[in-house]
Amino acid sequence: MAKTIDVNERTLEQEKASFLKMCKFFEALANVFRIGIIVCLIMMFFSYIGSFAGWVDAEKKLTSEEGWVTLASLGVSGIGYFISLNFGVAIFKTLRTAETPFRYDIGDKMKGAGITLAVTGVVGFVFNLTANGLITGGVLTIESMNNAPDTVPFLFGVFLTALAYVFNYGCKLQQEADETI
Repeated sequence: MAKTIDVNERTLEQEKASFLKMCKFFEALANVFRIGIIVCLIMMFFSYIGSFAGWVDAEKKLTSEEGWVTLASLGVSGIGYFISLNFGVAIFKTLRTAETPFRYDIGDKMKGAGITLAVTGVVGFVFNLTANGLITGGVLTIESMNNAPDTVPFLFGVFLTALAYVFNYGCKLQQEADETI
């Protein structure tokens, strides 16, 4: 019987080591994406400034209303993704350092990331509708309505928010089970 317990403990330690490795990997990956978003936003900002100052030989579209709406759309999306990734880094850091993964603050961070992604998706969709309206002179056609990618952050954000509520409910059940033992 003692041998069986030893094997189970070793398996649990292996699972924990694998879990911690996964948390470190995803935390590092989120940090890489955050840096990438910052670099892209800075490059985009200087590209638009350069087009106005004449430093960059850009098309006339960059200085039009469409260019401004596109800049705002990309900026809002980039900032929204950056904030969501901040929540992601915090989730994986907490998972890596906490005694148990079933904590209310992890669910709250998941909810924050989900709401941020949902708002980012809606705002990006509205900005793209506005840009398409400016391109076509106010006439929206099926060809100009290429906004399907903007719904992905919204849908993922709604899914992540719902998952956060399920996670918090699981935390409550875990707390009640711990208190009854």
